[in-house]
Amino acid sequence: FLVCPGITASNPWRQPACAKPSEGAMQRRSSKEEAPFPWRQCVVLALCNAAHFYTICSLFSYAGFLVVDLGWSPNVDEAGYVAGYL
Repeated sequence: FLVCPGITASNPWRQPACAKPSEGAMQRRSSKEEAPFPWRQCVVLALCNAAHFYTICSLFSYAGFLVVDLGWSPNVDEAGYVAGYL
């Protein structure tokens, strides 16, 4: 007699941690087939990376004006030096 904690009447589909795996699960785990390459996820990540790069480049082209408008630089000639810290 094997006693497994976690078996409840409210959720009959839940397998306890000590349950033996089915034969089909054993065959799936032991097969040497590789999963297909996740192209869709890679394309989504590449598009997100490109969008991030574009926004950073468009932000830094106006950094000098931002520094002058916020008063972080004493004059316009030193705005590029201060904007470099961004």
